[in-house]
Formats: sequence, structure tokens, C-alpha cells
Amino acid sequence: MEKKRTFGKNVDMTNGVVWQKLLLFALPLILGDFLQQLYSTVDSIIVGNCVGKTALAAVTSTETLINSIIGLFSGISLGGTIVIARYFGAKEDEKVSRSVHTTMSIALLMGLMMMAIGISLSPTLLRILKTPDDVFDEAGQYLTIYFSGMIGLVVYNMSGGILRAAGDSVRPLIALAITSVVNIILDLVFVVGFRMGVAGAAYATIIAIYVSAVYLLVILVKTKGSCHFSFRKLCYDRKIARMVYSIGVPNGIQKSVVAFANLFVISHINLFGSGASAGWGVFRKVDTVVMNIIGNIGQAASTFVSQNIGARRPERIKKGTGFSLIFCFVTCIIMNALLLVFREPIIMLFTDDPDVLYYGSLAFTTALFFQPANAIAHTIAGVIRGYGDGRGPSYITILCMVVLRQIYLNALWGHFESFTFAVSCYPFAWLLNCLFVVLYYFYRKKKGYLEIPS
Repeated sequence: MEKKRTFGKNVDMTNGVVWQKLLLFALPLILGDFLQQLYSTVDSIIVGNCVGKTALAAVTSTETLINSIIGLFSGISLGGTIVIARYFGAKEDEKVSRSVHTTMSIALLMGLMMMAIGISLSPTLLRILKTPDDVFDEAGQYLTIYFSGMIGLVVYNMSGGILRAAGDSVRPLIALAITSVVNIILDLVFVVGFRMGVAGAAYATIIAIYVSAVYLLVILVKTKGSCHFSFRKLCYDRKIARMVYSIGVPNGIQKSVVAFANLFVISHINLFGSGASAGWGVFRKVDTVVMNIIGNIGQAASTFVSQNIGARRPERIKKGTGFSLIFCFVTCIIMNALLLVFREPIIMLFTDDPDVLYYGSLAFTTALFFQPANAIAHTIAGVIRGYGDGRGPSYITILCMVVLRQIYLNALWGHFESFTFAVSCYPFAWLLNCLFVVLYYFYRKKKGYLEIPS
């Protein structure tokens, strides 16, 4: 009989049917990110319909800049999740507790740092982006308000990561459901009722983020056992921190650098005006739903592998890897097919502006056919990170999504200067990333590096 752990809603992935445990853990993650993207998208829909095209461009065009700032912490949060999951699978409760309080200390420090960096550098980065003049002021206003909420964002991410490490992906989902409702209501109040424009959308978002952070923090404070959190126990265990950084920092640098490199792609897209900027922003809003699904399956694979390494269950790791790959690939194909078929009605949810519709449709048809390669790359990378190798997948992604993509874009821009060519650099990088990650996995496997450590 499967042994139950003491953490209430947690999923112990070291026992039971592999595909059921993975689905039980992954589906709340997927639904949670869908809700998160939903309330982010609602910001854009309400702003686009109630304020106008330039306000829509201001909200959507800042998303990549925001991701470039928070990407580093997001990676470190994943490192914390994997380390805690390893100790959880090994049933080393004291180390779980030390890891919880060490990672939360890291989160608070990172939140303060990101808030300062985000607010101070936003105007400079908007200029580097060649943000259209009719969008610049509103984009700057949105970013300044958004980055004031960084403390809430990092506490939410790390609290959710701690719960997910122990197999609880349900309560982070509940937090996002509550937050989505709060965000949508406040959007209607601030943007439609009080006519606050992009500032209202930004305030709605950060208030919603703080709601989710407080909710999850209260859960950790009330949780009994090794996942219990207390401010009095905040600490900085150097050994645990080094493990978190060794996995999380390469992943965080990857996310931050890739997101920052996206800004240079956007600078090419912005050359075609606010219609192109808004059209690309709408595509990225919708495409992020698929990207989040892919990323969450990869995260589920990481947690699954890490728990089973701690429990020393190599046969489960093999089965979990195979199921994760199939599930992610098939889900990606289905989602992309739906987005391609319904792309125009989807874009028109945001605005009926003909320029936005034209450029948004071009982005959909240019990029989505190649995204299943991302499904393979993210899942395999998640498995590799579960073994504790955070560097390899991150370096490969930086090589493909930053270096080779920029070479492709800049070397050929003079010959193929167009919106479609700018978008095509994404599928180019996805295909290369998939190839190199798969080759790296088999290389590490052949050399015996992807084994349960003694």
C-alpha cells in the first residue's frame, strides 16, 4: 500500500501509478498558469477595448521587459523547488525545513533587488527598445507601478515553489483562482469605472499578486511538519544555498538573458509601428498560454525526477520521462492547432484595429507550426535539471535563443527586412534548441552522468 506523507494535500510521486501521479501534479500547474495568463490577458483586453491601441501596445510590449527582470529569480525559485523535492523524497525532514527557510530568505532579498533594478532601469530599457513615442509614457507608467509589486511576486513564487516541491500543486492553483477574480474585478473598477488607463491595469495586477502571496504565506505558516514556515526561523544555510544556486542560477540567467534578448527582437518589430507592436504583443499573450503549459510539464518532470532520486527509484524516472514527453508533445500540437484555426477571433477579443489584426495573424502563422520542438526541449531539460544538472540545458538555451538567434536576425536583416522575418527567428532558435538539448541528454546518459548519486 502506498505510504502517505504528513503534508495534507501533497502528492508523493515516489509511489503509485507514474502517469497518474504526474497528471495529478502537472494539471493544477497548467491550470494555474492558465489562470495567471488569463488575468494578465484580461488587462490587455480591457485596456485595448476601453482605452485604445497605444495603451494596448504599452501593456503588451512591456511583458518581455518584465520577464527579463524577474527571470533570474524564477530560475532560482525552480532551484529551490528541486532541492526541497530531493530532501522530501528522501524523507529528510530537517533538511526540508532548512531548505524552506533558506530559499525564503533568498526570495526576500531578491525581491528588494528586483524592485530597485526594475524601477530605475525601465526608462533606459524602453529607449533601447525603440518604443514608439506614442506608447513610451504609458509603458513607463505601467512598468514603474508593476515593479513596485516585486516583493509580493517573489514571495508568491517561492511559497508556491515550496508547496510544489512537496507535491502540492493544488493550493497554488487555488491562490491563482482567487487572484484572477480579484484582478478582473479591479480591472473593471480601475480601468472602466475610474478611467485610470494603464495605471489602473498595473494597480489591479500588483494588488492581485499581493493577495496570492499572502494567501500562500499563510498556508505555509499554518502547515505542520517540515514545510512549516516561521519568520523567526529564517536562515541562510550555505550548503543548501549553493545547491539552489547551482541549479537555479544557470536557469535564471537563461530566462533573464533570453527574455532580455527578446527585447532586441521587439526593437525590430517596433520599427513597423504601434500596430505591429500591439499585434506581436497579442500573439505573445496568447502564445504564453502554450509556453506555460510546456514549461509546467517540464517543471513537473523536474520535481518527479528529483523526488524519485531522493527515494532511489530509477525505474519510475524512466517511465516518468517517457510519459512527460508524450503528454507535452501531444498537448502542444492540439493547442497550436486551435490557436491557428481561431487566431483572428482571438485577436479581435483585444481590438478590432486592422493593423493589429494583420500583424497578429502574421505572427501566429509564422511561429506556431514549429513550437512542438519547444515541447521536446523543455521536457528533456526538465528531466536533466531534476538530476541536478542546471548548467547544461541553460547554456544550450542561451546559445540557441540568444547568440545564434541574434546572429541569424542581424546577419540577414538587410536582405529580408520584414515583420515576418523578425518573427521567424523564434522558430529558428526553437528547432536548434530542441536538437542540441536532445543530443546533450543522450551524451550525458551515455557517459553515466544522469544516474542516482551515491
